[in-house]
Amino acid sequence: MEAIIAIAVSVLSIALVILAKPGWGGTLTKNWIAAYMLVLVPVRAVVLLTSQEPLDIYRISSPGSTLEHDVAIAAYQTTAGMLCFLLGYRLVHRRLGRGPKADRDSLGLPAALLILVVSLALMPFQLQNFNNTQGDPTVGGDFTLALAGYAAAGAGSVAAFLFWRDWRRAALPLALAVTTAYLRIALFGAKETALALLAGLLIGFFANSQGGVSLGRALRLAFVVGVAGVAALYVFAGPLLLNPANSAVAESPTDRLALGVQVAGSRSYGADALIAVNRYLDDGHELLLGASLAEITYSWVPRQLWPDKPFSFTQRLGASVFAYSSQAGHVFFAPTLAGEWLLNFGTPGLLVGFVLFGFVSALVDSRTQGALRVLWLISLTHAVEGGLVAQFWLALPFILGGVATIRAAPTTQPHVVESHRLRFTSQAREER
Repeated sequence: MEAIIAIAVSVLSIALVILAKPGWGGTLTKNWIAAYMLVLVPVRAVVLLTSQEPLDIYRISSPGSTLEHDVAIAAYQTTAGMLCFLLGYRLVHRRLGRGPKADRDSLGLPAALLILVVSLALMPFQLQNFNNTQGDPTVGGDFTLALAGYAAAGAGSVAAFLFWRDWRRAALPLALAVTTAYLRIALFGAKETALALLAGLLIGFFANSQGGVSLGRALRLAFVVGVAGVAALYVFAGPLLLNPANSAVAESPTDRLALGVQVAGSRSYGADALIAVNRYLDDGHELLLGASLAEITYSWVPRQLWPDKPFSFTQRLGASVFAYSSQAGHVFFAPTLAGEWLLNFGTPGLLVGFVLFGFVSALVDSRTQGALRVLWLISLTHAVEGGLVAQFWLALPFILGGVATIRAAPTTQPHVVESHRLRFTSQAREER
């Protein structure tokens, strides 16, 4: 009962964040983050309580602790974080307003094609490096080779967003982006590009339906997103079929889709991560006091230039504390945004961290529009997974790659027009 009450309270707090005025259109980033938090903790917590899967993914244990109590603590922490997030968001958003409404941007075709082609050209080198490290980039892969792929994901999400506005111009870049997404899944098991494309398609549809959504347009959306979603799930399962144990249980297309759903769900282990973080701290470990955030000063150095570079925070903690299921990896640990603030500064850090996250989200909703807002929205939503340093190096090339493909529409400058009108009037009077 303790866990059920805590989960219900967390769901209510997330619903409060979503329903807070001024509505969906003016608070898009806030609502996407809240929706993802709903999946990460309350939904995943219910799965933990009702499933029969073994819970030996936690490599440490707290004496006397039960799953129900652990889930309840994680849910209450999520409630506190979301309320602080809403507080920070409202403080900024009330001052800045809903932001610009006009959106006349188009796709910069040459830049989009260049970014996507470069990403595809670098993929063989990334694959060679990936194979040299036994398929584990966290233990020796060259992270810098992946940056072009993240930039291509940004360009692809912009093409997907603008597809509904000008499908002829967006068709070729979107096709290249889909190819890139497929190869990144098949070769590296990386799902970010595919998820970014789906998000761009979905948001772009509604952004270009300001006059209302007709039945025909709704059916086209359902067809495009449905086909893309099923194809993505089917491809997600591909790398896992190399494991004989998985191939034995995925003999039919339906079984393969079910396996793909499990892989997609591997990004939603938020409740698990919070439980692992709490157990780590309960076991007597000291707070990190910003140590995980300090990695940004050296994490960008390629391991080929610095063979003894320290392993990432996520890899070290994952190896000693927590591991995903075999369907998502072995040692990589996504502590969630809440978990990383807890690990560094305890409960006060969690509260302050979510207030700051609300600040940033409000700035995005108030000061961006169109494709640029989609880039920031996807980056901030993904940042909810943590760790922050890894998310920074993912988001930076993603946003820059997307921004490079946005061709801004010329803006009318009323003061210039008025100046020319007054000058013409003055000349006419002089002639008289």
